[in-house]
Amino acid sequence: MTGEQMRFRIGIHVGDIIVQGDNLFGDGVNIAARLEALAEPGGICASGTVRDQIGTKLPLSFTDLGEQQVKNIAQPIKAYRITGETSPTVTPVVGSSLPLPDKPSIAVLPFVNASNDPDVEYLSDGITESLINSLSQLPNLSVKAQSSVFRYKSREVEPQTIAADLSVQAVLYGRLVQHGDDVALYLSLVDARTGNQIWGEQYNRKLIDIVSLQNEIARDVSQELRARLSGADE
Repeated sequence: MTGEQMRFRIGIHVGDIIVQGDNLFGDGVNIAARLEALAEPGGICASGTVRDQIGTKLPLSFTDLGEQQVKNIAQPIKAYRITGETSPTVTPVVGSSLPLPDKPSIAVLPFVNASNDPDVEYLSDGITESLINSLSQLPNLSVKAQSSVFRYKSREVEPQTIAADLSVQAVLYGRLVQHGDDVALYLSLVDARTGNQIWGEQYNRKLIDIVSLQNEIARDVSQELRARLSGADE
């Protein structure tokens, strides 16, 4: 009918596809099709993979739809609604409508188990949790809770994306390597807005008492971050 508009739904995903003549197959196509069904008429729905790839490269805003269980896809899909463009004269803060806290803020990402040993996973997670708890005691520092940061576990996400998601100024990354009774922890503190490293350190310890090791590293790192982020005296 004259005057009526067709409002399309669009789903976007990044993944492998199989091309056979004019036909496309594969998870890349299937997931995009499922995301299309989640989009509103006239709207666009993108996967978490697309969200991470875009980062701050485009002036777009994202609304987190959480993990979606969709037909014929075994694992839940992290989905985002693309809600529009920002003014080209304004530097976008992608995916976040929250203002930055009025004091220095940080997200401690789950430390990476680089030992290829599943039994070491509990140690890397335990040190992460202990460090979050220790940093949370600092009055001049805003620390994201464990429930907020552990959704990034086993994912490679740009610091700018995390800054947009969680409204933080800095991100702390850690990598744990265990060789027998020796443990090495590599830490790097990154400015979430620029992606530049602010500080880095390596800790080498004997794995004698796990709890003592966690507390020791948490105490040392807390003191360093307090000086660099909150400006408090040690």
